Amino acid sequence: MVMPKSNDCDECELRLLREFQSRVADLEQDEDTCLRFLTAREFKIHLAEEMMRNSVEWRKTIGIDNYLNWVVSEAKEEDHIFKITGVNHNGGPVLWVPLGTWLARYWVERGKQEETTLYGYRILETAFREMKSRNNKKIVAILGIETLTYYKVSHVPTLKVLYAAFQSLEQNYPEILQSLIIVNAPWMFSIAFSFIKPILSPKTLGKIQVFNSEREKWLPALRQLMPDSAIPSDYLKSA
Repeated sequence: MVMPKSNDCDECELRLLREFQSRVADLEQDEDTCLRFLTAREFKIHLAEEMMRNSVEWRKTIGIDNYLNWVVSEAKEEDHIFKITGVNHNGGPVLWVPLGTWLARYWVERGKQEETTLYGYRILETAFREMKSRNNKKIVAILGIETLTYYKVSHVPTLKVLYAAFQSLEQNYPEILQSLIIVNAPWMFSIAFSFIKPILSPKTLGKIQVFNSEREKWLPALRQLMPDSAIPSDYLKSA
């Protein structure tokens, strides 16, 4: 567990953490998880408790603990690639999601909206468990928007899938992100971003950097956060 800054602040927040742990003891959550939820609600215990209880219920309702057993078609997995590419400079995982290449609209239009939404949850849970295995060091995520088209972002049911993923990030996986770097974003990305932006907290928004296709700008930003070995190889070509 990493507690914040000054000694006075440490003592106050540690006291609040202990009080919060006592109030949610029935949920059997570890100290780091309690701290993440408490931090997300600015150490307001009643809000953090409501958030955690809702999240625990959500996990039970959708069966997230069995996420590896969810049956997803092979073709669908090929169309929705994601990968843990390595470790960032702070010791946490690097998650790469080449979202621009996804064929989410294709599957949503064929009645697979729920399955596509669950796939988004699988990505979050995979990254979360990787973070837990690395002593709760936070995630750096790379969202690749190359090949994104207006056709893909102009479909409201598909945008709702993206909305559900980011909403779950806020509500059920608080404080797992160190940074989210969005690269190769064309102008139409603003359509999708304006759709999800209202549900993101100011703290989360402060962790997001958006870059267009100018590699000379986004590659140094990635290298500040991770070694080249964790950067997708295609992003290093001609670097």
